[in-house]
Amino acid sequence: MKLYESKSIDGIDFEDYWNLREHPLYIQLNKKQKPYFRFSEIPEEDYEMVNSLTAIKMVLNRDDWSCGDRYWRSIARSIQNAINIPYTSLT
Repeated sequence: MKLYESKSIDGIDFEDYWNLREHPLYIQLNKKQKPYFRFSEIPEEDYEMVNSLTAIKMVLNRDDWSCGDRYWRSIARSIQNAINIPYTSLT
């Protein structure tokens, strides 16, 4: 698998095998409902486009609660699960 980007965010190393630059994802943070961090491949209301791990980090840093102990493990797992596979077109 080709690695497109790697970055450490709050002590956890993330690796982008998805290629966010060419296939951006849309994310939503929601403190009140699990999963706290949601991804979508299509634009949806209240979702924000991210095209790099740096963009993900910027979104996380805007919401100071997202990297707190209570939420961070769940969010980190969601991020890695979304970008740890190569992009495959369904068409």
